[in-house]
Amino acid sequence: MELAYFASWYTEYRVNHVLPKAIPKGWVQEWSRPLPESEWTQPSAELTELSRQVTAAYERGETFLDLGPVEARFGQSNVGEAPKPAYRSVPFATNVG
Repeated sequence: MELAYFASWYTEYRVNHVLPKAIPKGWVQEWSRPLPESEWTQPSAELTELSRQVTAAYERGETFLDLGPVEARFGQSNVGEAPKPAYRSVPFATNVG
């Protein structure tokens, strides 16, 4: 019980006192601005086709569990591809890894 209370207090303390000092002023507002339409990306032809097939399966009454593994059902395989690096969560991180 004491640990739960301390964890709750510490989280509130960090949110109210530590994080506001760590985040540059206006960063959240700048990050939250919508992209202009010229910078939007379009889905690939493969993704559009897979979406069409999944939509058709749902319209036939199949459920999510009926679809099974996507790779086996639609012939897509990501085996052998190197995992993509994770996006940096904050632009002002000091450690880039």
